[in-house]
Amino acid sequence: MSNAHPRALFVGHGETDTWAHAGRYDLVLQSAHHFEQFVEQLWETMQQMPECRDQTTFILTADHGRGSGLVEWKDHGAETKGSENIWIAVTGPDTPALYERGNQADVTHAQIAATVAAFLGKDFVPRCRRLHRPFPMYYKLRSRRETRVV
Repeated sequence: MSNAHPRALFVGHGETDTWAHAGRYDLVLQSAHHFEQFVEQLWETMQQMPECRDQTTFILTADHGRGSGLVEWKDHGAETKGSENIWIAVTGPDTPALYERGNQADVTHAQIAATVAAFLGKDFVPRCRRLHRPFPMYYKLRSRRETRVV
């Protein structure tokens, strides 16, 4: 980090998935807690570096959604109720403080790469035919400091 001075940093947490498939809710919670500690340490490290302080956008998410219910929480997929729900946290100098959002347009993991690219002032065009736009609440304009909420 001290050499790269990233403007955007994506962290996808997947360990909770392993423990959920094993039915170990206790370890899901422990893994989530460790992830929170990691994010806190990463944030504090970046804030202590003058080149990165308040200059880096963090994009945090899990690898996918999980089912909901007494048994479904162990799985995910098109047939698993609740697994279409994912969480994504974005914070940084180009990010308006919108806090927890509900009743918004759907966003998907397929939009993450385009969102990271947008924070870097780049247009992302995937190799596949479907173009995934950045998250609708963050649309990057030409300058790194110009962001408009859509």
